[in-house]
Amino acid sequence: MDGSGLDGKRRSRWRLWVLIVSSGVLVPTAIALTNSKAVLVGALFGLCLYQVRRYYSSSPDVFPGREPED
Repeated sequence: MDGSGLDGKRRSRWRLWVLIVSSGVLVPTAIALTNSKAVLVGALFGLCLYQVRRYYSSSPDVFPGREPED
């Protein structure tokens, strides 16, 4: 075994932490800058969908038959 599986898991875990931390920074900033709740909810929902799509499309563990995107 060459350790590439461990490397992939470590990178996957790192991306998840980046997603959590960036969400923790962006949410209070968006609340402070936006008065309209509809705009805020729509923007956060779109951002979450985008991040989840990026996370799952780059993780070969979720879809074993797919090659990871670079």
